[in-house]
Amino acid sequence: MKTIELEKWISLREDDRHDFKCQWYSKHEKSELVKDIFSFVNTRHEDDCYLIIGVTDDQEIVGIEDDESRLNQQQLLDFVKKLPIAANYIPELKLETFCIQQHQIDVITVYETKNVPCYLTQLWPKKRSNGEPIYPGQIFVRVGDTNTGHDSTANFNYATQLWQKHFRMNSPITDRFTYTLSDVHHWDYAETDQIGFQYSLNPDFFILIENDSLESNRLKYMPYSINQIRTKMDWSILKVRFRQLTISEFQIASFDSANFMCVTPDVTSIYNRDLFYYYFIKGSLKYAIQKMIEKSGSSISPDSGSLLSFYKGVARYNSVEEKDNVELELSDNYNLIKEAIEPSQETIKQLRNKLEFDFGKDNQEVTDLSIRETLRQFRMGIIANKFINVYRGLEEYPVIDKNYFNRI
Repeated sequence: MKTIELEKWISLREDDRHDFKCQWYSKHEKSELVKDIFSFVNTRHEDDCYLIIGVTDDQEIVGIEDDESRLNQQQLLDFVKKLPIAANYIPELKLETFCIQQHQIDVITVYETKNVPCYLTQLWPKKRSNGEPIYPGQIFVRVGDTNTGHDSTANFNYATQLWQKHFRMNSPITDRFTYTLSDVHHWDYAETDQIGFQYSLNPDFFILIENDSLESNRLKYMPYSINQIRTKMDWSILKVRFRQLTISEFQIASFDSANFMCVTPDVTSIYNRDLFYYYFIKGSLKYAIQKMIEKSGSSISPDSGSLLSFYKGVARYNSVEEKDNVELELSDNYNLIKEAIEPSQETIKQLRNKLEFDFGKDNQEVTDLSIRETLRQFRMGIIANKFINVYRGLEEYPVIDKNYFNRI
């Protein structure tokens, strides 16, 4: 949130997306904090919500700079993580501080989620000094500017709508399909008259794997296959079906003599420049299918070693926003990266020898030009993964130069 956005919220009367609190919750009001957070988690709409602390119900800015009950981000998260929340669906929260009219205002963003309804599985708190008791299964919601009372719970119709949101029953069919794919153990693989997967809890959801009519025109090795024991690939078409409707089609590649399959990653370049690499976006339908195949335990699921080799040069982003931010950093290092990913003649020769074992010495696909570009894309994927970890705070900023791949 930006200050100008906060000022807009303060100018509006309370509703089911924002609530004002003139001060932080004291030790005796901890259950009230839980109730207010859960009421914003359990929404029927698809928007984030805000607890704005330091503003009265009449929209007067009073600030919380001297509030002794004030929490910081880590304290807030630690508090919520210790709650006995059903299915351990911990709400995603963010605490930010803003300065308006010479006062400090804290804002707790309660991010929208499909993991609703959110409720406790045990009586809490155990000590009455922490506030009014919250009972197991009690569902707090917010209707307009009013939260469910401590002694009540959401009515039947509202609770039903929350469960419908949870199961994506009112969502686009692509979202529903993505959700069912997370239920890996109920997807069954079969090779009968049709090859593919079916969701046993609802046969309307199924996946077909068919021959690719253009396979003869496709390359037989890619940047994500050269790290496998055998580099040669075969191509198929994967059709995502709901009843008789084909929702999406993806290419699927078979590795290591069809020992495992993967959905082919997307390809991109760094801001339309000549640094290409392959990637997935977590949460997408394509990646959900990929994860289901990996975890299904079927005959086309990869072993851990093959999977590690596959992902070495394939980037995996949490979101489109993360991809944009990482690529901005990659673009700032364009010249250094371009030099670093350039393979030596010795490296090209080594891959040529490996490819000739699978394809033969006279195969037209095995050329120094195609090998060089394949290696560049593979190395670009490795660097993208490195910068993803830097962006997430998991690794330090790397030293990128022409000797980078000699050091790792």
